[in-house]
Amino acid sequence: MKPHCNVIKDLLPLYAEDMLSCESKTLVSEHLSECADCKRHSEELSRELTPACDNDSASIKKVRSRLRKHRLYTVLIAVLAMLTAVSVLFGRLSRRNYKTFDESKPVLTVSGDMLFVTFDGTATGYDMEIYNEPGRFESEIYTVVRISAWSSAWNERVLKQPSPCVLIDLSKTPVDAVCYSPSDGSEDVLLYGQYSPAGITLPRLSLAYYLILSAMLGAVLFALAFVFRKKEKLAKALIICALLPIAYIAAHLLINGPATVTYSIMRDLFVTLLTMLPLYALMVMLYFRLASVVGKLRTQKCSAEKPEI
Repeated sequence: MKPHCNVIKDLLPLYAEDMLSCESKTLVSEHLSECADCKRHSEELSRELTPACDNDSASIKKVRSRLRKHRLYTVLIAVLAMLTAVSVLFGRLSRRNYKTFDESKPVLTVSGDMLFVTFDGTATGYDMEIYNEPGRFESEIYTVVRISAWSSAWNERVLKQPSPCVLIDLSKTPVDAVCYSPSDGSEDVLLYGQYSPAGITLPRLSLAYYLILSAMLGAVLFALAFVFRKKEKLAKALIICALLPIAYIAAHLLINGPATVTYSIMRDLFVTLLTMLPLYALMVMLYFRLASVVGKLRTQKCSAEKPEI
């Protein structure tokens, strides 16, 4: 006996979604091959379900795309945070602690045309600079070598470097005096030569100038972003630019703290810039994420406040 058409029509939604058992599916298929009315009803139902399935697939794709972007953002933020932490750690460990004369205890030894300067203290590195200084008369010019010793946790704990030895070849670099420059504000100590240059090696204040310049630049850019806040694209571009000097200030504080004087300006500036790069990228990523969240909240608020018609 053939099943009633009403029964078949009740099974058609499940048949269209392939949710029937094998026996029921076979029964419906046989009936559709014989009943033109039920077959037409089945085709109409299939056409109605197809767009819904397409919409569901599109929604699923959008959700997956958002999840992938979210995961990518999370991974990038984690990587940038790790690079920033590594840079800060390296900067603090490699920070140089300059030694006084009594702490480094330099000893100069002469062997033919070679000068050897060794340190009996805790020094693990040194800086050497050569200057041409005028003498008492205008025609007199003296070549002076100034040496300063320092130590760092990076050299002591990681590299485990021994005390260095300074070599000066007089046949290649004739010098009139070799001095040790302490870091306690006292005068340079003569180690070699007859000419004794009177001088005090002072730390440089360049880091303070860079901090002031960065703070002024950041303040100006943030002020411009506030002035042009109604122009969304321009305001965002100004904020992104303002984050660069802010990242420099943050990198300096993370590595050097409030200190603004240094005996090794190039090293301190290089490490600060090295830390600033991943920190700036991290700030930009977080700013975009914050702007996205704020934009969604504003959209939801506008939708909630919109009167119903």
